[in-house]
Amino acid sequence: MVPSPIRILGLDPGLRRTGWGVIEAAGTRLSFIACGTVMPPEEGGLAERLACLHTELMQVLRAYAPDEAAVEETFVNVNPASTLK
Repeated sequence: MVPSPIRILGLDPGLRRTGWGVIEAAGTRLSFIACGTVMPPEEGGLAERLACLHTELMQVLRAYAPDEAAVEETFVNVNPASTLK
C-alpha cells in the first residue's frame, strides 16, 4: 500500500524577504511542488510589511493547501531586536 502524500510548506521568515517552498512527501519519496519569495515594500512600516506578508502567504496557503508547515529557526544577527521581529 502506497502511503498518502503529505504536502509540507517550509518558510524562511524575514521582514524584507520571506522565502517559501512546498514539497510533497510520500513514504521516502520527496517531490518539489513550488517555491517563491515574498518581498514587502521596503519603504513600508512594520504594519504594512506584516500585512503584505499575511496577504501573500495566504495566497500560497490557498494555492497549495499544505498539510504541515515548518519555519526556519531564527538566529541572532547583528541587531537582535530586528531578528526577533
